[in-house]
Amino acid sequence: MDKNIFVVKNLDPKTISRLFSKIYIDKITGCWNWTGNLNQTGYGRIRYLGNKVLVHRLMYSWIMAKPLSKTISRNNLILDHICNNKKCCNPKHLRLTTHKINMLRGNGPSAREARQTHCKRGHLLPIKKNSSGRRFCQICNTMWARKRYRLIHKITPDKFKV
Repeated sequence: MDKNIFVVKNLDPKTISRLFSKIYIDKITGCWNWTGNLNQTGYGRIRYLGNKVLVHRLMYSWIMAKPLSKTISRNNLILDHICNNKKCCNPKHLRLTTHKINMLRGNGPSAREARQTHCKRGHLLPIKKNSSGRRFCQICNTMWARKRYRLIHKITPDKFKV
């Protein structure tokens, strides 16, 4: 068995009882909210086979009978909470997805920038990224370049008059 794979095949009745005693089911959202110990980022955790594991990973691997990778890398699929509730451990609210898709679904700076369609001055942003991997406003960039050129070459507005 690969050491980097997390698999839960069978849980004994004592572990199942301990697990479900700390779950509150929200009838409105359908979330299985973990009421036990949380880690520093707000995800539920429990001790399983001598290790602290995240509850949503344990539940998904056990109920869906799917192995999960212990390490997070660009190639591995990770669990995404489609309900956006870190305490939820309902396997129906979890899906395997790439790290990129998981990040873009969130509300972090990268996700907000990816969803942005206009610059702060209201100009339309290009859909494709430039060679550096960023999107920028062509109009604002041209205005900035002209202003910089005038400052460097000490060109005053009266020199433009004919």
